[in-house]
Order: sequence, then structure tokens, then C-alpha cells
Amino acid sequence: MFESRAPRLLVLWAPDWPVRAHAAAERVPEGAPVALLEKNLVLACSASARAEGVRRGMRQREAQARVPGIRLLRYDPALDARAFEPVLTALEGALPGVHPLRPGMVAVRARGPARYYGGERSAALALLGLLAEHGVPDARAGVADGLFAAERAARRAPGPGPGAGPVTVVPSGETAAFLAPLPVDLLDDAELTSLLPRLGIRTLGQFAALAESDVAARFGPLGARLHALASGRDPR
Repeated sequence: MFESRAPRLLVLWAPDWPVRAHAAAERVPEGAPVALLEKNLVLACSASARAEGVRRGMRQREAQARVPGIRLLRYDPALDARAFEPVLTALEGALPGVHPLRPGMVAVRARGPARYYGGERSAALALLGLLAEHGVPDARAGVADGLFAAERAARRAPGPGPGAGPVTVVPSGETAAFLAPLPVDLLDDAELTSLLPRLGIRTLGQFAALAESDVAARFGPLGARLHALASGRDPR
């Protein structure tokens, strides 16, 4: 099975990293509603802004109408990356093979850290502790077969607190079952994720249940690749 060959990956994710970086640069008070703008559309926003109904893709004027006191900042990708450099340097100093995916998110093969720290969850918690020491106290971690599932696992981690804590570990071989109930819009292809619900396909599991040959014939190579991800097959 292809899934059994997918590498076990550990993804670390700092929620709302771009907002955090820009708000710190502009000395915005912690907890204030903030939105980052790109081409007059909301690219990202703080938790307090989301609580008032601000969403990604919303027009600037609508965001201001919903939260009159919101701080609107122009997104600067260079600032975003520069602010993450000290965190990335700390991670690279702690273990080899760290792969930055974007500012605020990195991946590493889970095998080495798991051996060193005595298990995948222990490794994830240790690395989250390192992030906390470098100013990211609310980071999350996910471990799974393949990058797509590991990122989804990190994003679904409940955050600091009692119980499982800020780590989601998907057991090896259970990737497809973990992904199955998640919505198809996580595939991040606007055309496909707009069409699939109109066909009655709303979850990754429903998409994965389609015959691979039928998906390739109708949606082409990109559709086939996304179908593989939904099925838990991710070679990256």
C-alpha cells in the first residue's frame, strides 16, 4: 500500500503567525482585533477579529463595518519571514532536517526526534516547549503519515490545556480514516472545492471513495493528485 511508504512527519504550527508578527512590529496591544490586508482583502486576522465575524477574503470596508476599531495592516511577506527567523534558528539548533513550509510552520521527519525523546508525542511536546521559550507559547503539533495529514493534524490540535494537549498524533496506517470526515475545501483548490459540493461530495472521505481513474478522467492530473491526498497517499 502506498500509504505505508508515506514518511512519518511532525509538523509544528504557530496559529495566526503573520498577524502575530505584524502586530508585534506595529506594537499593537495584545488581544486587539487585527487584520492583514492584501489587495484590500483580508489575508489573515486575529482571534478577536474572527470572534466579531471578520473572515479571510473579506473586503476591507466590510471588516471595518463589523469591527470599527480594528487595526488594518498591510501584509509584508518579508516582515513575516524575518520575524520567524529566530524561531527557525532555534529549531534547527535542536534537531537536524527541519523544513520550513512557511513562516509559522515547519516539518521534520518524526523518526529521529521520536527515538531521541522516547516517542512521537513526547518529541512533539519537547519541541513545543522550545517554541514557547522563543515566544510562541500557543503552538500546536501534528504527527501523521505524509505532509498533508500531518499539517491537518497540527491544525486540529486542541491547543494548550488538559487532556491530549496541543498535539494530535494520527497512528500509522490510519491517515485515510483521520482525513475522511474533514471538508473538501481543505484541498485548497478553489475550482474543485466549489464543484465537489454541488455534486454532493462534501468530505475528503467521499472524494476518496471515487474511483481514481474516474477522477483523473474528469479533473485531470491536479484532480488525481488531490484525490491521492484525500485518500491518505502523500509522497512528499
